[in-house]
Formats: sequence, C-alpha cells, structure tokens
Amino acid sequence: MVNLDIAGLEVVPLQWSVQAMQRALERVRATGWDDPVGGFAAIGETLWWIGVAGDRLRTQYERSFSNALAEEPEGTDRLLAGLRFARNRIGHGVDEVNYVAATATESSSFRATWIWKPMAERPSGNNRGCAEYQSDVAGKDVVQTLLRASVFLAQVAQRVSDHRP
Repeated sequence: MVNLDIAGLEVVPLQWSVQAMQRALERVRATGWDDPVGGFAAIGETLWWIGVAGDRLRTQYERSFSNALAEEPEGTDRLLAGLRFARNRIGHGVDEVNYVAATATESSSFRATWIWKPMAERPSGNNRGCAEYQSDVAGKDVVQTLLRASVFLAQVAQRVSDHRP
C-alpha cells in the first residue's frame, strides 16, 4: 500500500477511493426521478469508484480479496463483473446512455427507485461481463446492487488495513 505523509498524517489512497465510492453512492440514493442527468452522473461515478477500488484490491491484495470473496454469498463475483461491464459500456466512449429507469416511489415526492435496464453486447470490442450484467444486474435495483458491491469492497479494504489475509 502506498502511504503519503502530509503534515504528519498518514494518508492511504485506497481508503480515499473507498470513501469516494461511498459518497458517490449517497448521491445515487438522493437522486429523484426528476433528475435523470444527476442519476446518470452519480451512477457513473459510483461505478467508476467501484472499478478503482475493486481493481486495486483484486490486483494488489489478491489474497485478501480472494479470501473475502470466498466468504461472501454466491454471486458477488458475478455482480462485480456485471457492474464492470456497465461501467465500461457507459464510460468508454459513452456508447450507452439508456441503462437505468427511475420510477417514482411516492406520488407526493421526487423519491425514486432506479432499475438497471438490459444492455446488449457491444457490436465490437470487449464484452467481458455482459452475461453477468444480464443475469445479476439488469432488472435489479440500482441502489441495492451498488450498495452490495461497495459494502463488500469497503470490507475488503478494511481487511487489508487491518493486515488480515
């Protein structure tokens, strides 16, 4: 883990990534059905931070990541692969912009339930994770899927911070 020393404080960039992921998720949770642009931005940012934290944990702390994944309910690895596919579809060239739908949850407010829409494979390029997206993400609640992934990654980051394999 790379540590920086700023004014005598130890700063751990992995923890910053986890905190950024959690803050972005809170913006998703607060976005109403009347703000599709805000929803698009917050969901995209959350997916990006999930990718940053997940990639770092998977590659630099492979043992801790694998051990934590083995303790998770079945399908967490599929969820992460599906979310990576979504991130790649909306983040690389923005070739997909119609990937969520919001439904009002209360007639007297802007509260919403956001649901992942199905997304087809790219005509060309990397489609890794498409099957996982279709089976484990599409049709599911956006907040719940992002929350599940972010909680898992935050737990792995804490495991690494505690020096537990």
